[in-house]
Amino acid sequence: MESFGSLFATGTNFCRESRSDSHRSDFSTARMPPPDPDGIASPCINQCRLDARSGLCCGCLRTLDEIAAWGEASDAQRRAILDEIKQRKRVFS
Repeated sequence: MESFGSLFATGTNFCRESRSDSHRSDFSTARMPPPDPDGIASPCINQCRLDARSGLCCGCLRTLDEIAAWGEASDAQRRAILDEIKQRKRVFS
């Protein structure tokens, strides 16, 4: 299995390589929902599928650990996850 670091460094479009055109995620146009008034909204865009090579969700670009932690995460932790997603979007777009 390739490490996330090696995929991240090369900008591999991991989800695009393994999905048909009709189900392809487009990270350049996918939008995260705005924060809700009671907290920070989940970045989930209902395209849930973990990529085996990177360990990232093809829809929201979170790791399984980030997805599992979201419900109990503080706003600061959620902002840190969203920052990671922004970095990943730049690489995988």
